Amino acid sequence: MNQGFKVVFRFSFLRIIKNKVFIILSTITLALIILIQSLTMNIGDNILYKNNIGLIFIVVLGIFWLSFVNIGNVASIAITDNRNGIQSLENRRGLKNSSIFWAKFLPLKIVTTTFICLVYLIYVIISAISPVYLKDFIIINLGTGLLSLVAYDFLIFGVTLFLAASSKSLKRTLPAVWILTTLFMFFAIFGPIFFALASDDRTSNNYSPIIKNAKELQGTQNEEDRFLTELYKSMNELEEIFEENITSDRSHNDTYLFSHWFIIWQTFDSGMLPYFGELIEEDAFATSIEKYFNKFETNLEEQKIEINEIELKKRIKDNLYYQFIKEVSVKSQGDKIKNFKNSFYYKNSSKNYNKPQQLKEVLTNLKNVDRNKFDISDNELAKLHDSLINMFKFEWSIYSNEEILNIDPYGRPDTKNIFYNYQFWINDSRYSPGTYLFNLLNYELLGYFDMEIKVGDYFQWTPKAIWNYRANPFMWFYEMVYFSGKNNPEVNYFMSADAPLPIAQFSFYDLDSQGELIYSQRPFSVWANYLVFIGMGSLLIGLGYRAFCKTKDERKLVD
Repeated sequence: MNQGFKVVFRFSFLRIIKNKVFIILSTITLALIILIQSLTMNIGDNILYKNNIGLIFIVVLGIFWLSFVNIGNVASIAITDNRNGIQSLENRRGLKNSSIFWAKFLPLKIVTTTFICLVYLIYVIISAISPVYLKDFIIINLGTGLLSLVAYDFLIFGVTLFLAASSKSLKRTLPAVWILTTLFMFFAIFGPIFFALASDDRTSNNYSPIIKNAKELQGTQNEEDRFLTELYKSMNELEEIFEENITSDRSHNDTYLFSHWFIIWQTFDSGMLPYFGELIEEDAFATSIEKYFNKFETNLEEQKIEINEIELKKRIKDNLYYQFIKEVSVKSQGDKIKNFKNSFYYKNSSKNYNKPQQLKEVLTNLKNVDRNKFDISDNELAKLHDSLINMFKFEWSIYSNEEILNIDPYGRPDTKNIFYNYQFWINDSRYSPGTYLFNLLNYELLGYFDMEIKVGDYFQWTPKAIWNYRANPFMWFYEMVYFSGKNNPEVNYFMSADAPLPIAQFSFYDLDSQGELIYSQRPFSVWANYLVFIGMGSLLIGLGYRAFCKTKDERKLVD
């Protein structure tokens, strides 16, 4: 590397990074990216959908920055420097055009690559330190989508270089590349919009995590291993016991503050069974419910609710489901209010799983449950454990706790809700918040245990408007942004189900000859898209390099 090359390289690098517009633009862009990712990871719920939206803005900011820096500097090097005599001066000092090319454009690529790395690091760091359980999923699958900026960098650099070096005209180069930039900044619209033209995507075999969980639990059952079947039956029996012994005597048109279904719903759907069951065993259940009703200046008699506590106590004692969840449950310890505020019932966050008294502790109890006391096989236990984690991860943690709090469409919670009024009872709670969450998940999971998994009349294996996935260049870029991570049914399902604009569903399931689940493949190849963008960019860079090196200075010096 001769001295002239070093001088031009250093001059070109400093000309980029010391430019005031570059500094201001870079500062604003990076600050906005930090702000956007911080907001999407820390404000509100429905975290996956909000990250999908946030990623659009981050990628659009990246597209604009890369376009501005590439277009401005390539035009300056290939056109302006040639016109004002700088390149001629460099030629007279003995530098060939090929050397000038590398000395000037290599600093530009160092700057743009550094920017992309910074954007990725910002995204990963903010996601990693945020209190969101799905942050690993977000980093692996959405963070990887920022590699799409590498492909775009190749393309916009190649297009600009080819036009600038071959035409030597700002009037021809700038409008064309800025039109291309503008189009790609709307990739999130121009990609999916054509799916709106496709017919209704009604189908009976769309994949969802429920299908996989149910099938895996069913697959554990055979002549020897029947514990989950018995657990499911006893759960239904226990629910019937509660329905038979918590009743209401009221006319159809009466309006009451509470109903007997409120108590049953809190027992099973909200996960309060171990606490309520223990109160029943101590003959304190009706008294505790009465105490809660008193907070609202009413009582069981006014609400015409009858609780047959004697019969409940007699019949739940030997129920398998009740005994099993009692064995797995974790007793309440420590600061009960603090532990509750770390729970899913208070707010959706990563604390719901890892913090003391939360779900992880209960799942540890589950793995260590006494196999002699409960005739559960290792396979049944492992599948139950994994399915519960899968359900929490993909069916609860990605959304808010609005269902738990009975929040209406206007954002108003049900003021009678037990968890909204946790301060009324939390200090008397016998079990950890993680225990209640475990029972909520377990009740819902077993509810699908006898689900008949079959392919119905509206079978589909190929997505509607498949041509849009394969022939639309804006959809190619969209696919790189959202599908550069793992390729499995869960990722494909959530990336399409929570897409900012609707896209054609392509995660379908079927049953093979052995009755096992099989899944459809993506109708596109993300890495093929990368190859197209990078390949096209590289081709244009090569043509631009050839045009640049053929440029003659005032002394007719040609390589």
